[in-house]
Amino acid sequence: SNIAGEIYTLSRYYFDKNFDQEKVKEFYEGWLKKGVRGEFDDYCYILEVNNQPVAFTTVKECDDNTADIGIVGVDENYSGRSLGTQLLQKVISDLKNKEYSILRVVTQGRNYTAQRLYQKSGFITSQMELWYHKWMR
Repeated sequence: SNIAGEIYTLSRYYFDKNFDQEKVKEFYEGWLKKGVRGEFDDYCYILEVNNQPVAFTTVKECDDNTADIGIVGVDENYSGRSLGTQLLQKVISDLKNKEYSILRVVTQGRNYTAQRLYQKSGFITSQMELWYHKWMR
């Protein structure tokens, strides 16, 4: 699917060439499938154009007032059309109606597009982490 597209190519697993790249891709495709089926996160929002899915995001309710965004993807053929922003605004609206007060999301440091999307939607950086991989071979 073009929605799943290349979302994994900004992950730390993709950039660490010690990981089998096909397995990295399968991991992210599996995450998306589980999200759509409600097996991992609680909700999957899907935006369609002409009855075809072009963007998605998953959401997990953590407690009475906190929810987490799991994964976000936009079909590469539809990028730059504010579809991610539309989806996030819908998620935010729905969670406000459910009286949630905190929505969190984690993204890769090199994923500048995602960072801009979240900042544009009112998110602020609350924490930064660095992850290092060393292969003991």
